[in-house]
Amino acid sequence: MKKKKIKEKQVDAAFSLFIRERDSWTCQARAHENCLGHVDPPTKRIQNSHYHGRGARGTRFDPLGCDALCDVCHSLFERTKTSLYYAWKLKQIGPYAFEALRKRSLLVMQFRQPEYKEMIERFNRMTKELVRKREGFIFGKH
Repeated sequence: MKKKKIKEKQVDAAFSLFIRERDSWTCQARAHENCLGHVDPPTKRIQNSHYHGRGARGTRFDPLGCDALCDVCHSLFERTKTSLYYAWKLKQIGPYAFEALRKRSLLVMQFRQPEYKEMIERFNRMTKELVRKREGFIFGKH
């Protein structure tokens, strides 16, 4: 029996859920007057924003280059990538990390099936731990 091939969109889904859970389903930017702030999960109104875009293979699955943003702020930041988003990200992570992230975004990378499998498992494991902590905090089990 042939093994089912893991598609990149499966890794994207696991990574996106991890980022949104890591950031507590809360817009990290709050850059627009109509920002949604926190939205209870699950929702598509809180999105995983890639500062360098998903096409930048070296940072596609790099948590430092990604943030949970509401759809309002995400849209604003995508239109202002070289100004508002740039200034926000630089302030958020600092100049040294920002430059290191920029350099990683230029790397040409190709992922293979074992790497996809490992990434999905790792992101799912980290997400489950975050959910356990969030639910424990909500229900007073901390």
